[in-house]
Order: sequence, then structure tokens, then C-alpha cells
Amino acid sequence: MQLVVGLGNPGPEYASTRHNLGFLVLEEFARRRGLRFAPVHPDFDAAEGAIAGARLVLLRPLTHMNRSGRALVSWARLNRQHAGLGLARSSGLAEPGALDLQAVVPTALCDDIALPLGAVRVRGRGSSGGHRGLESLAEVLGGNDFPRVRLGVAGSEGLPAPELWADYVLSEFTPAERLAVDEMLDHAVGALSVLLVEGAAVAAARCNRSGKPVAA
Repeated sequence: MQLVVGLGNPGPEYASTRHNLGFLVLEEFARRRGLRFAPVHPDFDAAEGAIAGARLVLLRPLTHMNRSGRALVSWARLNRQHAGLGLARSSGLAEPGALDLQAVVPTALCDDIALPLGAVRVRGRGSSGGHRGLESLAEVLGGNDFPRVRLGVAGSEGLPAPELWADYVLSEFTPAERLAVDEMLDHAVGALSVLLVEGAAVAAARCNRSGKPVAA
């Protein structure tokens, strides 16, 4: 089974923000495969299909970014009987190590404020880099050994001061940035396909991409 988690915030007020690139890539990936999201659980929407002969599950958390791990655990609880997932018997929704990383290894899609706009970086594992969604997933998985596709959102002026990060990632892209965003989405969908079929190492070697400064 292949499980992909797009990271973002639910609601129309966040739909076009930098922090929702994980959602945008996941939605475009689903659209190209003819898959539709359904409101399966209060904590998440999901779409199902197949890729390279394996079951494919696309998960869109509805718990807000810093509680993304809760959505992952809720999905696993709902599916554990027929999917054979290992869960700690007495785990809470956000208890560290609530999921067995050997049973299911999700791929995460997320924005990255440290990368220039348009950059796509595939990694087989890594630190959260301060990303609250990745931190939440790592907490319930008991570690950082899961693939991720990072999507650059830094503008032409580079990384903003730390005190401005929260406002910056919740801002929308400028009209001048839209072409770069569309190109990044297209590239990221292709990178995700390679990752799911051939693995993170191959996807990183073939699909990692540098961003380009875009004037505001």
C-alpha cells in the first residue's frame, strides 16, 4: 500500500496560501488520476486508487497543520482491520509512536519556507525543519524515517525573519508568482509519481529541482 499525506489547513481562507501547497499537489495528483476525495472522517478527507499494482490512499487532514498526525492516526484506526496496520494498543490520538512505522510509511507533501519558490526536493527522511505538520507526523510515527516532498515558497527577497514566518506562509502567492507555482505543481506531481513507483532515492536523483527568484 502507498499512503500520501498532503499537509495544509482546511477552509477557503487558507486554500490559496503558501502553507497549503501540500494540499494543492495532492489534489492535482488526484485529479490527473481521476480520483475524488470523500469526507470519510471528521479528521480527514481521503481518495483511493491504485499505483503500480498497489493500493493507493491519498489523505487530506482536516485537523489543521499542527495536528496533522491526529488525522493519520484516525485514518489508521479506521482501516487497521482490513489493512493490517500495527497500532499501539492503548495509544491516544497524539501519543508519540502511536503508529507502527514498519506497518505503513506515509509520504508527506509540504511547503518549505527555506527553499526558493519553485524548488522541489524529495527526501527519504529528514528533520522537520520547524514545519509543524512534519513535526506532528513524526510524533505519531515515532521518528522522521518517512519520505517527503518539500515545495519551496520563499519569495524573491529570500527567507523572511523568523518572527514573520507564520504570517508569510499564510499569505497568498502574488500574481507574478503564479506561473512559477503552476510549474512547481506540475513538476511535483511528476516527482511524487516517480517516488511512489521507484522510491525516494530515484525520485530525488531524477526530480529534485531548484527554484528561481520571482520579482514581486
